[in-house]
Amino acid sequence: MSNRKMGKVRKQWGRKGIAALLLAVQMVAMPVYGSGAASQYYEVKAEKKQIAKVQSIVSQLNQTYQPTSFNAYSYSASVSPVSQFQTEDGKYGEAYSGETEVMINIYSQELKIERTIEIKHEFQLVGGVTCDRQGNLYIVYGQENPENDQAKDVLIIRKYDRNGIQLNEVTYRANETRPYSGEEWGTKNPFHAGNLSTAFQGSILAINYARQMYSGHQSNHVVYIDTNTMQKLYIAPSYVSHSFDQRILATSDGEFLTLNHGDAYWRGFVVSKIGSYVTNTFDVDTYTMFHFREGANRDHGY
Repeated sequence: MSNRKMGKVRKQWGRKGIAALLLAVQMVAMPVYGSGAASQYYEVKAEKKQIAKVQSIVSQLNQTYQPTSFNAYSYSASVSPVSQFQTEDGKYGEAYSGETEVMINIYSQELKIERTIEIKHEFQLVGGVTCDRQGNLYIVYGQENPENDQAKDVLIIRKYDRNGIQLNEVTYRANETRPYSGEEWGTKNPFHAGNLSTAFQGSILAINYARQMYSGHQSNHVVYIDTNTMQKLYIAPSYVSHSFDQRILATSDGEFLTLNHGDAYWRGFVVSKIGSYVTNTFDVDTYTMFHFREGANRDHGY
């Protein structure tokens, strides 16, 4: 959901109201996003009078958040308006963005809000929020680049402490997000026609996100950060184009799996396994687990 639309919804329902409603909406309408996302859904007991409010906000959210599984007439997913994660002590956290702030709620085991963190920002786009095992928060921001300026920052990852105090940041210029040589492979518009997903492998934060490239084509891209030093790691990204939905997972052997909804290269459910020793995209082990049929049949999905 756009920052402006989420801001209007928040004004309508109030901060506590929207927190409760978003929690209810997530239980029935949204998949889990982000690293360390809560491993189970929580049961919510709502009074009858709340049901109409939940249905209303679901309708408002679905007008702008249209994952492929919910809308057969839109081939691509979109960044979720709500990020979900597990805190360092196993509690449930959620985050959503307004026009100039990100609101983060941390819930008790009884699903009552224990604390709310408000983080101001100055960026156009919010891709997602996650939390590490030390309780630090990370927000992935994006900036569109209509000027085609290769030196402009298009991806910004900020690290905050558990109270929302900024500790550090990493920025990526357009020309630093190229899986291959050539300026046309850089990120022009982050989070375009797809999603964003994060995963931790020890201190490494990996981010698989959708973007439009300078060539005009759409694909995924993956960046890696050492969260101890907040330095960029030059590990190979997977590459799928078009990629209309993205996930990333940490594996038990210390590597990452990226999952992409491929449209052409490759056309299918694409899984790539990436170790920290892989530095060239051509060396990434990639498998098309199953192929999507050719052509389009909107009545029966993609």
